[in-house]
Amino acid sequence: MSIFGLAVIIMTLLLLTSLPPPLNAGSQVGRHNASEEHHNVQQSNTKVFLPIVSRCLTIVGPLTAASWSQFRYDVFGIDSNDHVIQFWYENGWHVADLGAVPADISGGGFAGRITAASWGPGRYDIFGVGRNGHVVQLWYNGAWQWADLGAIPSNVNANSFAGTITAASSGSERYGIFGVDQDHNVHPFWFDGKWHWGESVTIPRSADGGDLPVQIAAASWGLGRYDIFGTASDTNLFEHVFQLWYDGGWDSIDLGRVPSDVAGGHFSGQIAAASSQTGEYAIFGLGWNTHIVQLWYDGAWHWADLGPVRKDIGGGAFVYPSPITAASWGPGRYDVFGVGQNGHIIQFWYDGAWDWADLGLTC
Repeated sequence: MSIFGLAVIIMTLLLLTSLPPPLNAGSQVGRHNASEEHHNVQQSNTKVFLPIVSRCLTIVGPLTAASWSQFRYDVFGIDSNDHVIQFWYENGWHVADLGAVPADISGGGFAGRITAASWGPGRYDIFGVGRNGHVVQLWYNGAWQWADLGAIPSNVNANSFAGTITAASSGSERYGIFGVDQDHNVHPFWFDGKWHWGESVTIPRSADGGDLPVQIAAASWGLGRYDIFGTASDTNLFEHVFQLWYDGGWDSIDLGRVPSDVAGGHFSGQIAAASSQTGEYAIFGLGWNTHIVQLWYDGAWHWADLGPVRKDIGGGAFVYPSPITAASWGPGRYDVFGVGQNGHIIQFWYDGAWDWADLGLTC
């Protein structure tokens, strides 16, 4: 046997013995109905999922990221088996298979993208729309559990909502889920002790007079505050960025056209949003020039072209049109994740300066 082959065997054995299970040892996946008490869930059909070390992963759905504390990131995606895959950073990167959505909850899988958020240490929630038109929740609070949160209102196109769903948490036990309907209105679905649908919110008409699809991303900088950032086109098909925010009531503003000298005048798909502290937001997207574009707020709005993917990272580019996702674990820190052309997960992070990493983790 060659020295290289022996080294591969040794590294594999070390991985098998050192890689921890997802979050806590013995994490379990159960299910419940949304009508049950949210914090006293009766689990059934329990199944234990161990870390993936033996099969090849191909991520086919958009990634979504969240952080529950400093130095902790979790990135979630859908693989080619329609399973939810968790990648998490805690003294190194790890990966786990959280399984497929139970058929009796979702109608056989997700109908669109998934979105993740956290209201504090030890808590993650993943949301999506099932093929039966119901909102599906997978959450971790010491164990992974599934829930059917009920059907999307009949006046909202379920496929449109599923393709634009985004979520954020504004504090302990508070979530906002948002999606766009067929008429380009944003519909909020809140949790503040119980789940309920809110009144639809209108996008600024100066930003939404054209026919291009509307994309949104949600974030929150503190208790009771939600911000939704989105892209839409005006009557001349110029792409605009808009902001909707809730702070006791809804308000909106058109942040203007996407600059041609920064992003080529358009984003090439879904944008991502995150907040690193009160009073600060950052929006990220891929421009038509394939560069990562940042729009950030620190008392005023600024644009920046952060450049293309480094040539030696991830095959030199993100998979098109797979969107990127973003999160922050605290002041001064932003992380952007996406799938590279080589199928690997790419990390682009800011901690005083921007840097790149090819995390591997997939085929």
